[in-house]
Amino acid sequence: MANDVILPEPEIADATSDGAILKVTDLTKEFPITGGLLRRQIASVKAVSGVSFSIARSQTLGLVGESGCGKSTTGRLVLRLLESTSGSVNFDGIDVMRASAGRMRHLRQRMQIVFQDPFSSLNPRMTVDAIISEPLRIHGRYKNGGKARVKELMELVGLKPEHVNRFPHEFSGGQRQRIGIARALSLDPDLLVLDEPVSALDVSIQAGVVNLLEELQEELGLAYLFIAHDLAVVRHISDVVSVMYLGKIVETATADDLYEHPGHPYTQALMSAVPVPDPIKQRERERIILPGDPPSPVDPPSGCRFRTRCWHRAQLEESGVDTAICADEEPLLQIRREGDVEHPVACHFARERAMV
Repeated sequence: MANDVILPEPEIADATSDGAILKVTDLTKEFPITGGLLRRQIASVKAVSGVSFSIARSQTLGLVGESGCGKSTTGRLVLRLLESTSGSVNFDGIDVMRASAGRMRHLRQRMQIVFQDPFSSLNPRMTVDAIISEPLRIHGRYKNGGKARVKELMELVGLKPEHVNRFPHEFSGGQRQRIGIARALSLDPDLLVLDEPVSALDVSIQAGVVNLLEELQEELGLAYLFIAHDLAVVRHISDVVSVMYLGKIVETATADDLYEHPGHPYTQALMSAVPVPDPIKQRERERIILPGDPPSPVDPPSGCRFRTRCWHRAQLEESGVDTAICADEEPLLQIRREGDVEHPVACHFARERAMV
């Protein structure tokens, strides 16, 4: 597994491993805020702060968290659609951040993205044939069998090849997302960044798209960075899940471990909101309601960024436990061992909470 690491004390998870096709290390992105007559920088938005993870070939890493936590920014940094402030992205042995324009042109064929809204990401003035074949034309690969490739991709994603001359508005939302997936697959990539790929779709359509992604991964050996806020979908498709809060990863584990034995109070709050199919258990389970909104990424809290909304810290203080360390010291992503459970958690007082 990408996160099974053994490090000297203190045991800090670096989220890297041999055999990974993608390794992200201490990735940081700050957006400047300017003001005054001279438009000088007066502050910065700390969108991503020291994020590290790795993805093996044919593996799916789910990246989850509330809106605004930095998930989508992380995905764009991985593809270098945004320039990072610091940190590194290593794709199959290549330093993406230092790659030349020519090298990046080659890398873009191997790293593709599927966006959240299939309608806005497809040019309404282009036919499906033109949309899917555009990457092939840009990279000079259309002349050698491009027309047949487009029809092959239509079949691969479950659409009829004879519909290639239609326009995006003539398809349903789920079909448009399949067109977006076909376009992303046109250059035979090794990694797909899936940025909330089903959140804009009806629930009844989501399962079909998720099943398609799983079939494509098995058939083509793709690695996925699956960005989402729907925890039920993430559990279904992911091998490993990383939870982000205010620009930082606070917990990483295999999907089963994370959902059955969450250790971070934020993860536990997210899990308590996931509905279960048993109506009796659903009525009996305790829902953790987080107070207030996430703090501003312009001025995040000192120490633990989650402390201002942490229900567990409030309980500890009521019991007389000194939690000053939460404000004074930022918790590191350290291996937490509790029984048979072992995975990285960034919390000074991490403990397992039984989930129904």
